[in-house]
Amino acid sequence: MRLLRAQCDAGRTALLVTHDSAHAAWADRVLLLRDGRFVDEAAAPRAQAGAPAHTSTGREAWDA
Repeated sequence: MRLLRAQCDAGRTALLVTHDSAHAAWADRVLLLRDGRFVDEAAAPRAQAGAPAHTSTGREAWDA
């Protein structure tokens, strides 16, 4: 994840598809899908040191 983040910080674009909220927390932008359809978008702020600032992408709301 650090390598991918470094590439993005250098100006490259990456798309990561994951069910792991810890990985999603590395992103600048998180799009939430349900049944293959867009349902929400969340900003995913990262800590200044490059580590994830949070580990929630809103998936908890899906399980409700």
